[in-house]
Amino acid sequence: MKRVDFDLTNIGKASMACRSLGMWCMAIDNYAKVAKKVNPLKLRVNELQTKLDGKNAELKLKQD
Repeated sequence: MKRVDFDLTNIGKASMACRSLGMWCMAIDNYAKVAKKVNPLKLRVNELQTKLDGKNAELKLKQD
């Protein structure tokens, strides 16, 4: 992915199958980069959601 000559236009001239494979590789690389950023955020959201659920349960107990 870091190579300068990895260009879908040039690859497509050689073979449409190779171009499609190159597009797939770029998509997987992009997905991996995004997943590295998003996964810690998802974990934090789950942690805070659990904390919120506990506090809501406490509130409901006090309200009842």
